[in-house]
Amino acid sequence: MICLRHIFFMASLMILPLGCSKSAGSAPAAAKKKPPVPILAADVQVRDIPIELNAIGTVEAINSVTVKPQIDGQLETVHIKDGDNVTQGQLLFTIDPRPFQALLNQTFANLASNQAKARQATSDDRRYSALIKTGAVTSSEAETKRANADSLSAQLKADQAAIEMTRLRLEYCKIKSPITGRAGKVLVDAGNTVKINDTELVVINQLQPIEVEFSIPEAQLAAVRRAEAGGPPLETAAAPAGQAGPPSIGHLTFIDNAVDPQTGTIKLRATFPNEDRRLWPGQFVQVNIVLSTERGVLVVPSQAIQTGQQGSYIYVIKPDQTVEYRTVACERYGESLNIIRKGVAAGERVVSDGQLRLTPGAKVEIKTSLDADEATSAGAAR
Repeated sequence: MICLRHIFFMASLMILPLGCSKSAGSAPAAAKKKPPVPILAADVQVRDIPIELNAIGTVEAINSVTVKPQIDGQLETVHIKDGDNVTQGQLLFTIDPRPFQALLNQTFANLASNQAKARQATSDDRRYSALIKTGAVTSSEAETKRANADSLSAQLKADQAAIEMTRLRLEYCKIKSPITGRAGKVLVDAGNTVKINDTELVVINQLQPIEVEFSIPEAQLAAVRRAEAGGPPLETAAAPAGQAGPPSIGHLTFIDNAVDPQTGTIKLRATFPNEDRRLWPGQFVQVNIVLSTERGVLVVPSQAIQTGQQGSYIYVIKPDQTVEYRTVACERYGESLNIIRKGVAAGERVVSDGQLRLTPGAKVEIKTSLDADEATSAGAAR
């Protein structure tokens, strides 16, 4: 019985190496049959890349006027509504003109009375000037008549000035828009008494053209000055947040004369025609200025760039459909592109998706899109 167990034990030892040998021999075969990795590819392209400056700016009205009365009185009529578009010279408010019309009539009456007195005084002056030669009147009496005539002549000028002042006040009863723009909320209703240069009636903002003010770091000032030196004003784009469509286009019109030492920034201002009134006072906008254009730059999609221990790298697809690992010198450009300074050549193809399943020399299959299973596998690899 002991011998029989021994025989079975020896037999099992002889069988084990055979099993191991068969398993080891099948591993290379499995490796050779590994299927190609599905990937997406993109070409290395040559483009002209604009060198841009980006900032956040605030839209400001070039002219903003708070309309106030220039006379005291009772507001008779309001001719506009909240938010109306107004033109320069348009009638906005009317103050009751009756007190000023009455005052004007009174000044005309005073003028007429004093004109009559002045004619009489002038006649007396001439008569006394003639009589003094005959000795019929004294020189003192003649001088009195001359002074009276001169006084009434001055009074006529004062009356004329009073008439002009009263006419001006009567004109001020009609309050007109000093600029073309958009009215805000009307602040006073008809029937209220308003005071000269005190009561605010409405605020009007000019919308066309309009300005955007923004700040840039002082380190970027030299580039801006070089770009604008000796040329036309720099084209400036402004895009309000959350609005679709192309940005509004204007031009840089102002660079402040000093850097703010507190923030290390300097203020700039651009002017926009704003014909579509897309820019609105108080809005925050994304500002973009193209300083220059770099010609013939190599670019690839941003998703083609990977980061490893040695820095940025990329997988280049060789003619035999295998991939080559290359380190690259690159710069981010916008949301979707990277500028490649070193590492690839124009016309080469690179892997734009599926990199995490690759190793140098791996066989690939270029697809136009990754199906659900492949995308799931790629996500798991990530």
